[in-house]
Amino acid sequence: MMRVMNTKIPPISEIKALLVAMTQSDLQGLSKLSGVPLTTLLKIRGGVTVNPGIETVRKFSAHLTKAAA
Repeated sequence: MMRVMNTKIPPISEIKALLVAMTQSDLQGLSKLSGVPLTTLLKIRGGVTVNPGIETVRKFSAHLTKAAA
C-alpha cells in the first residue's frame, strides 16, 4: 500500500526568496530542524544549486516558517 504525502512543496523561486530573507542564525536553526546540511541551504540560497532534489526540499520546506520565527 502506497502512502501519499500531502505536503505541498512551494516553487524554488519562493523557497529561494524565503532563504534569502533568513539570517545566518535562522539558517542554522533550519538546518538543525530539518537535517539538511547548512552548506546545502547556503548553496540553494546563493543560486549555486539551481535545481535541488525534491527530497532535500521536502525535508526543510515544512520548517521554513518555524526556523525564521
